[in-house]
Amino acid sequence: MLEATRIFYVFFALLSLTGGLIGYVRAGSKASLYAGTGSAVLLFTASFLMGSHLNYGLCIGLIVSVILAGKFVPDFLTSRKFMPAGLMAFLSAVAVTLTILSFYNRT
Repeated sequence: MLEATRIFYVFFALLSLTGGLIGYVRAGSKASLYAGTGSAVLLFTASFLMGSHLNYGLCIGLIVSVILAGKFVPDFLTSRKFMPAGLMAFLSAVAVTLTILSFYNRT
């Protein structure tokens, strides 16, 4: 479970970074660029820390995932648009679930 979570953080980070870049290019949104880049850096950090400081990595991953879920779940429920709100809401929920399972299954 831990390795799946670690890989998912990298995947989630890449998609967050890509989404932030797309938001900046298409709409000129600096907020999207900063949020996407910041989220990606923190998720990459969480993945890296899981190798040596498991609890720190999981805590960072959980905090970032909950914050992103708090942003995108309400956006998706309001707009009903899959891109980007639905995708990010889904990925955030998966990340939160994987992180909680990893906390319970860590050795």
